[in-house]
Amino acid sequence: MKKQRNRREFLQTSGIAGVGLATMPQGLPAYLIRKDDRQLNLGIIGTGERGRSLMSLALRRKDCSVKAICDIDQRAIDTSKKMIADAGFAAPKVFSGGEEDYLNLLQEENIDAVIIATPWLWHVPMAVNAMKAGKYTAVEVAGATD
Repeated sequence: MKKQRNRREFLQTSGIAGVGLATMPQGLPAYLIRKDDRQLNLGIIGTGERGRSLMSLALRRKDCSVKAICDIDQRAIDTSKKMIADAGFAAPKVFSGGEEDYLNLLQEENIDAVIIATPWLWHVPMAVNAMKAGKYTAVEVAGATD
């Protein structure tokens, strides 16, 4: 009985806190809002529909810049380059030299983080290599393939 009461209290408190945060000006307390001009330099690995969708979110932010893109599909690369230009950013460095070219993107010193939006089978090796290269790594699927 005690576990249920604790869980119920937790859910109630979390709900109240969520409503409070949602109704606050700017959504977050002032101490959680970054007030500097740091930029997060991103590399996008996989610029198909999902990769471009995630990239479009980054392009809306003033604290993010897409510095490099990687894909084996030239049409996806071209569409991504146009999106970046239309958002007012400089042309990214392009890695399109085959399935392993993402490894070259990971060696770029000006890339802080990568978003991996490739077919799921590639997520684990790409994420592991990205972390080994010292990059913050974003992947939407679990870190397993079986």
